Amino acid sequence: MNDTVKKLTGGQKFMAELENAAQSKEDMLRLAGETIRKSHSKRTFVERDLPVHETALNMRATYAAMNAYTRKDLSTDQRLILIKQKYQKLGFGDFDKDFKKAYPDEYGLKQHIAMSRAMINNRKQALGL
Repeated sequence: MNDTVKKLTGGQKFMAELENAAQSKEDMLRLAGETIRKSHSKRTFVERDLPVHETALNMRATYAAMNAYTRKDLSTDQRLILIKQKYQKLGFGDFDKDFKKAYPDEYGLKQHIAMSRAMINNRKQALGL
């Protein structure tokens, strides 16, 4: 009898991890922190092009889930999008604010502050202040 064992891809394994983490807010935040720390690019949360609006988030999450289930792997951004969407759908609150508070280094708090200051300075210059 020839039984073939179906190997799970990285994307499928992640989807299982996501379901396990969905039991608590803290586990979801921890999974996001680990995802960023494991990233080969080492970019923080604020350095990534992640959707802000719910419609865009849902659209990109659907695409990421399709990749995971069609035997493909997921990028770090796709993993974070799936975590953020699940977090918000479960009613845990505002993912961005909670992640920033729980994992300031992975969120990129220093970069966020520097980017905000640069934006303020640019607007001041544009207004001649």
